[in-house]
Amino acid sequence: MISRKIGLLFLILFSPILWTNVNAQIIPDGVYFIQSSINSDYCIDNSSSLVQNGNNIHIYKKNFTDAQKWKVENRNGHIIIRSMNNPNYVLDNSSSMIQNGNNIHLWEYNGTNAQLWRPDKVGENTYLLRSAINNSFVVDLNNSATENGNNIHLWENNGTKAQKWVFVRVNTSNGNSTNYYGTPTYPTYPSVPSYTTPNSDYDRHKATCGGCTGSGRCRHCNGSGHVNNYKSKCSLCHGSGTCVSCHGKGFIRGNF
Repeated sequence: MISRKIGLLFLILFSPILWTNVNAQIIPDGVYFIQSSINSDYCIDNSSSLVQNGNNIHIYKKNFTDAQKWKVENRNGHIIIRSMNNPNYVLDNSSSMIQNGNNIHLWEYNGTNAQLWRPDKVGENTYLLRSAINNSFVVDLNNSATENGNNIHLWENNGTKAQKWVFVRVNTSNGNSTNYYGTPTYPTYPSVPSYTTPNSDYDRHKATCGGCTGSGRCRHCNGSGHVNNYKSKCSLCHGSGTCVSCHGKGFIRGNF
């Protein structure tokens, strides 16, 4: 009778802690770029942005497209990794096979363990992604090569950087990224000269450019060099970010 009371007291005191641990979100729900720990310029990418069963998943240089944005959904200590091309499609271990080199591809969500991954934290925002079928096997970058199109597959855990992935949260309002702590990182825009007020007789024979009102920036892309949420090169300045009327100087010659 006493042992039963002790057992009941243990459950009352510690069951909330155990429940919290089971349901803790190691990677908070949200949208992320999943970058290689070998080279942060390269991300897990849905090949050609195609949404179909069996479409290949590979590594590709970061380009801020939806093919490289993945929605993390926590599920009882594991995560589902949904494609932002179509969240009904997820990262899937092909045919649920557990063997070195088994392909990881896109597949419509079906609730099987082939589509569940257990994140194992190994550094700041850095994780192994263990298969829910066999935790000894993880998401791996073929031959550790960060080059466009290199395959991503399943491999037995070996402690290399090829198996470590950095999750960088996407700010879905503008497509750029922020880390867990809210520090923004943005694409590098080309620098353009700023307009300065004329301060000599020579400078007074220049007029403020009407195309950019003296800023020197392309009016179509506002100096970013890209449009459509940084997906396309600006057609007006051809990606330079500089005003085509004054070539980024902010002024034009005047005869007055």
